Amino acid sequence: MAKIRIVLADDNREFCETVREFISRQSDLELVAVAQNGVEVLELLGQQKPDVLT
Repeated sequence: MAKIRIVLADDNREFCETVREFISRQSDLELVAVAQNGVEVLELLGQQKPDVLT
């Protein structure tokens, strides 16, 4: 089964690290990138082609 590819967007670095740790323990999820602002989000969406943006 293919993993669900996720891009996380949030400017709170502690929150991002908590979410990163959680996702890393899930066998069906893959965090492909983390964006700290809207410009990064737009760049990453084009590059990573995630299934989910959160």
